[in-house]
Amino acid sequence: MVTVAPIAGLDTSQAELFRVKSAPSFICIHFLRTAQYHSPFNTFHVPERLMSSLPQKRLFTVAEYYRMAEAGVLTQQDRVELIEGEIVRMSPIGSRHAGRLNRLLARINAQLNEEIIVSVQNPLRISDFSEPEPDMAVLKYREDYYTESHPTPQDTLLVIELSDTTLAYDRKTKVPLYARAGIPEVWILDLNTDTIEVFNEPVRGKYKTRKSFQRGETLVSPQLPKLHLTVDEIFG
Repeated sequence: MVTVAPIAGLDTSQAELFRVKSAPSFICIHFLRTAQYHSPFNTFHVPERLMSSLPQKRLFTVAEYYRMAEAGVLTQQDRVELIEGEIVRMSPIGSRHAGRLNRLLARINAQLNEEIIVSVQNPLRISDFSEPEPDMAVLKYREDYYTESHPTPQDTLLVIELSDTTLAYDRKTKVPLYARAGIPEVWILDLNTDTIEVFNEPVRGKYKTRKSFQRGETLVSPQLPKLHLTVDEIFG
């Protein structure tokens, strides 16, 4: 049980206590004894008599997420991201993950040079309730290099996630999130099988096209036709 000090701007009128529940891959912050559940998608009421046995999630906006950091509730050591109002703990980065990310970064920069900006493990402002930190995002060039504001889906050409222990989560949660935001292309690099899954053509919140590439094959980005890489040079 963790008691959290009041945070400026957070509406705690319906709550008496914070409960912070941790798990290997996520953090859920619950309000107790609230009679109404809010999300960016719907609102429904829960009978008061059920509340003692049914803790409800309290989803956070990006603005509230940043105020928690300012108040010290979240620190730089926490390595978290905001996904559809929930604060999610990211997995530790092993040397295999880091090394292949560095290799891919070098290959993309060599081919696309100064036409784009490659952002590595930095925030991407998806909506008022989501700010993931993908392993890599290929962004449209902007003179300020996104110092004035975080990039949005409109700035994003390609998102890349490297997956070892997070493959199921990336497929079921991250990819649909990017599709709903209209991000035109997503790659998932499966570090366990040396396979690359390419998703593109978002239509009504889903990607119309999904292709897999194995060793011995060459990947040409539909969104960035100048970017063509062999699977072998990506994985080494």
